[in-house]
Amino acid sequence: MKLSQKLIAIEVLFFSILMGGVTLTIYFFALPEIRNVETQYHLTDIKRIKNGIKNELDYLNSMSTDWAAWDDTYKYSDQPYPEFESANLVPETLEDLRLDLLILINKDNKILNKLTNNNIGDPERLQLLQGDNWSNNHPVLQYIGDDKQGIFKTEIGPLLLARQPILTTRKQGPPRGYLIFAKVLNPSLVQELSEELQIDISISMTTKDTLTSSVEFISPQKSHSRGYIQLMNSSDTVIQLDLDQPRPFYQQAISAVRYSLFTALILSSIACLITYFILRKVLIKPIIQLQQQANRFKSKGEKQPFTALQSNDELGQLSTTFIAMAKELSHHFGELTQERDQLQDSSYTDALTTLKNQRFLSAFLSSEANKKPPADWTFFTLDLDFFKQVNDSYGHDIGDVTLQQFSSLLKSFCRDQDILVRSGGEEFTVICHQLDGESAKKLAERIRQGIEAFKFGATDKFSLTCSIGFFSLHIYTPQTNTHVWKNMLKLSDIALYAAKYSGRNTWVGLQNLSHCKDGHYPNDSSEVQHWLESKKLKLITPPHTEDQLRWDKETPTNCSE
Repeated sequence: MKLSQKLIAIEVLFFSILMGGVTLTIYFFALPEIRNVETQYHLTDIKRIKNGIKNELDYLNSMSTDWAAWDDTYKYSDQPYPEFESANLVPETLEDLRLDLLILINKDNKILNKLTNNNIGDPERLQLLQGDNWSNNHPVLQYIGDDKQGIFKTEIGPLLLARQPILTTRKQGPPRGYLIFAKVLNPSLVQELSEELQIDISISMTTKDTLTSSVEFISPQKSHSRGYIQLMNSSDTVIQLDLDQPRPFYQQAISAVRYSLFTALILSSIACLITYFILRKVLIKPIIQLQQQANRFKSKGEKQPFTALQSNDELGQLSTTFIAMAKELSHHFGELTQERDQLQDSSYTDALTTLKNQRFLSAFLSSEANKKPPADWTFFTLDLDFFKQVNDSYGHDIGDVTLQQFSSLLKSFCRDQDILVRSGGEEFTVICHQLDGESAKKLAERIRQGIEAFKFGATDKFSLTCSIGFFSLHIYTPQTNTHVWKNMLKLSDIALYAAKYSGRNTWVGLQNLSHCKDGHYPNDSSEVQHWLESKKLKLITPPHTEDQLRWDKETPTNCSE
């Protein structure tokens, strides 16, 4: 088959594939994408409704904050007096503040006053509001903390509620109890939200084990959206949001698709014909000439296989430049590869200390480290004590020299395969593969002693110390989630601060004793202490640090190895 015949066949095949592809794209991609856009649009409406309800909660929280941080309220919560009640605890207060319920509780959880309107009536008929003395296990006190808000299930429907500790006007304590503002999510409030958001909303309470919003297309003309909001005092009952909406965009899209499909059929036919004649002139004829030149070279053995074609395009240059171009491309490719490797190494290196930088650490935690097989790992975080005094006393030039000296010492103490990173300022990170807790303890002490014995500086010599925190564990399975590795590194940072709070020039280590399948590790010192108490972590410290170990500036801890 000649090239021109192949071109015709290709044109016909191209036209068929094009029209088939357009049709399939429309019905399998475009229309589903339109439905996806509709879905996102309706889900956005659900979010708007949730935000509207959240705004009501924020309003309750804001109002309760103002009232709770008031000297008069503070005084009343300690010793109730009639003047406060007659001036403030009256029905007009609820109307002015747009509330349905106001409750004052003293520090002994005794109810000082319950003020309600007609939306609630007698509070004793609601199980949530019954009683004059609430225990600490009462849902309102158990499920939401100070300066928090939430939605509770009641017999008359969802109750929006905010709780604030009662403090002085300057928000000083100790708290003398709690102030609670609440509002019923009744049809009247739902109607206000509907008018504000211009959405027809239906709200009910139902039993559901999921909070995932959904959109159902009932017909080409109608859709139904549904969302859920969790209630504080019920694990299986939720607020259900229902929206019935028309689908005008989908109808318009169907009409546009049909028109576009017909238009594409006509235009594609014309384009195929034009393309054929253009390709025949600018491509097929020059290729035939090149083929003829190749035949002459084959038959006559000419030294130059191709001569320049009488055209100013790529085909005209092909016969004279192809070989030279290939050689040059190969040469440049080698140079580019070398430059790329140099640039990548430079971008991962700290210019001052020649250690790895924070960018390398982020890349390591997100990719390379996650591919490692099960093994022992130890994460160190090190910090030079009172380094700011070096800059203040000797200048930043000597400070830079000090950081370089510290980096050199750190290299000498660590193994070649260890990852050494200057993570910022005077803080450094060391990641050791196949290093258990016992070996980590020895390495930490060796570094501490070495830094303490070294004389830093240039002309004027001075001594420095360092604080070290580390976290050791055995990873049983590859951890593929980046945040897991960052959480493990966070533990060494927590241990570092414990070393600083415990007097500096020491080290504090943590060793994992349990297999953490979900990848969750403590995020702060209070969680660390809880894990230590439950024997999920083992604390490793020098003997002289045990009695003075502190996890924060205030609280001492007497946990030891």
